Amino acid sequence: MKALILTTAEHTARVEEVPKPVPGSSELLIKVHAVALNPVDALYVACPLAAQPNGSLGWILQISSWASVMTFRPRLTRGRRWELEWQASCNEVRSQSTSPRSMSLEEASTIPTCGMTAAQGLFFRLGVPCPFWPTPEAPQSKLGRPLNVFVYGASSSLGLFAGQLANLVKQHSQVPIRLLGAARDSHHQMLKEHPYSFDALFDYRQDDWPEQVTKFTDGTGVDFVMDCISEESTVEMSSRTLNPTGKCAVFRPPKNNYDPDKLPTRLIYGAAYEAFGVATDYGAFTFPVVPDAREFAAAFYQYLTDSGRAGQIKLRGNPVRLMPGGLDHIAPDGLSILGAGVLGHLMNGKQHGRTETYMRPISAEKPVYNIS
Repeated sequence: MKALILTTAEHTARVEEVPKPVPGSSELLIKVHAVALNPVDALYVACPLAAQPNGSLGWILQISSWASVMTFRPRLTRGRRWELEWQASCNEVRSQSTSPRSMSLEEASTIPTCGMTAAQGLFFRLGVPCPFWPTPEAPQSKLGRPLNVFVYGASSSLGLFAGQLANLVKQHSQVPIRLLGAARDSHHQMLKEHPYSFDALFDYRQDDWPEQVTKFTDGTGVDFVMDCISEESTVEMSSRTLNPTGKCAVFRPPKNNYDPDKLPTRLIYGAAYEAFGVATDYGAFTFPVVPDAREFAAAFYQYLTDSGRAGQIKLRGNPVRLMPGGLDHIAPDGLSILGAGVLGHLMNGKQHGRTETYMRPISAEKPVYNIS
């Protein structure tokens, strides 16, 4: 079968023939039909992830089978190569969820990683009331006012899922939630509509948007911030919207991104890899095993599965940009689009130089490939 191989020493990703994987006692063998790309996929080609020598961790990508959506764990082999088996893969039984039959495979492929990452940030780390996991009552809930939840990068893949999850809180929590977001103004109308339903939106290109957020909250500030971009300027400005007891979740490590010691609040940082229940070496940072992180991920996927079986769609996928070609086009096309955004500091501001319509910059959508 074909596999997309990342050779870490060479910083290259290419398609090669590899043996079909054999499932273990707690794994399923899945034929892959569709795959959605994340910005970190391009990042890890240029700056490969290292894993603790347990043989079970890599970066998470999304795949979907005829009735399943799953997280996917590549294998680290000799020669520092990540084998990304796209035509078939072995996955732990606990790491899967079924998707509603009314949802396309392409849309479903966008959910597992980014959807879980948004849930981890909003519920598991910030402690926003959760519809499928017990969370302590937020102290702010006793103040007699709505909880202000702010999402920076609301039109990003992560932000679109955060908005939907916050709206699920509105339906299940006795504490009123007010959902605020920052995004390019051309996306505001979409974000005001179902299933995102932001209550207020601000244009991040305006220098005073943090002050606008504080004014909207009648001067009280924001209780919870999800910074879905997590770069130096975004973290600094998002932190300015917080009230004295507020919390801020970020999704990129501080090295070369921001200095947490210069910020007015303690940042809460974690990685999606926590869901596997094993320690992860993430370059200059090592993430230990996080208690209950694996159970939280299992509860999240079970929540989606149960609702899907009942004919309900709790979480819609990202808007899909269906990319032409298959596995062979992921590295030269898909990773090039994403790399131009997340690797600008490594590319000296250079773009990929392509002029095809499908190679335009990604905004409020997810690049997806059909593999089968």
